[in-house]
Amino acid sequence: MWFCSKHSYILLKCSYVFYKHSGFALITKKFITLTSPTMKIIMNSLKSIYPVSKSENLEKLTAFEQAYFNIPNDFREYLINYNVAKPRKTYYKDRVEFDLNYLFGFSKNAYEDFLETIKTYTNRTDKNLFPIGSVDGGDLLCMDKNTQEIYYWNHEINDQGLEGNNTPATKISANLDEFLESLTISSEPTEYEIKRAIQNAVVTTTPKGVEIRNEQRKKKGLRPLTIEEWHAKLNGIYDPDTVNPNQST
Repeated sequence: MWFCSKHSYILLKCSYVFYKHSGFALITKKFITLTSPTMKIIMNSLKSIYPVSKSENLEKLTAFEQAYFNIPNDFREYLINYNVAKPRKTYYKDRVEFDLNYLFGFSKNAYEDFLETIKTYTNRTDKNLFPIGSVDGGDLLCMDKNTQEIYYWNHEINDQGLEGNNTPATKISANLDEFLESLTISSEPTEYEIKRAIQNAVVTTTPKGVEIRNEQRKKKGLRPLTIEEWHAKLNGIYDPDTVNPNQST
């Protein structure tokens, strides 16, 4: 990527061009997100799980804010533009270690719905926090209503609805954008990925994806898997780390 501040041009290697004058105009792929008047390039793209209607999302968001509380700008913009979404990279390993399943939105599925999740976890998270995402293993990604800071909520030690639990959630990022940029590609499929694969579709990977995941496995002292073994692992057919494929059924 090249940047020329004098003329405010950016030329991306993927042959897309961005030009700034008083505002912004952009021909782009999904991995770039902008907010005016400040430029913001988000390399960890978000992919909406369902078709998005910005007008409907805005209407639902307005109704929510009138009934409950004002959503911080970062998550508000996300809800309007993406609704329920999953980032391309999902693995966080800085202060704690976890895989993000998806960010909540407005959905008929209660487990994905922003409002239903807030109702479920009322008085179970820290006072100023509200849930914004599902984390593998039953945990939550949360945001502070006042500061927009991002927190990791562990259901085993941070659930204040359970007797004896008073440990506060762990702060992991200053804001949503910073959190998304800190994510990497996991070396293992999440429980959520396996569940969706079994229920809805077949998960596929590419040689490059295999290379990246195997690099993560190498750091853990695990052997590299073939693309066929990754197909089996991602789709829950068998676990090549524990099962001989010749013995799988």
